[in-house]
Amino acid sequence: MKKMLLLMLIPLLGIAQTPKSLVNDYLAKQEQKKQLHLEAINKAIDYQNITRNYFEYKPLVLDEKLTKEAQKWAHYLAIKNKVEHSTKKDGQGELVFYAPKTWFKDTTNLMINASVFWVLSDNDIERLTTEQVLCKKCDKIGFGIASSRDTYFVVAKYNKMADFNN
Repeated sequence: MKKMLLLMLIPLLGIAQTPKSLVNDYLAKQEQKKQLHLEAINKAIDYQNITRNYFEYKPLVLDEKLTKEAQKWAHYLAIKNKVEHSTKKDGQGELVFYAPKTWFKDTTNLMINASVFWVLSDNDIERLTTEQVLCKKCDKIGFGIASSRDTYFVVAKYNKMADFNN
């Protein structure tokens, strides 16, 4: 469908002379990026599930709605170039990871790096980030990632907020 729409728009955009192979190459690269992004998300979820499995908690599964919300918030943070939690909660949990671009040469593992940080963070006030990853009530997660000029932002949204008392 996207390919058909793009091919229909090419003459309208004044690039009717663009060879079909260039359009196909572009679409193939976009699909490859999408697959690599999904692979990184799945690895990050797997990492959190390994930790959750140790405590015999149900595994997290990727949720499309939570992913859209997390991506929207990650883009907002990148635009503002400022770290903050969203005000919209609706009983959802949220974790935010940020790091200067100079810290990472390979950005394909940013979501995994964020997950490792969240699981291993023991300096937090009352270990809040670890508690969110280990929320017994949670079973869905969504990830978003964006960057500003100098900072990467990773957001995880969970279907339930940890109660921090267990």
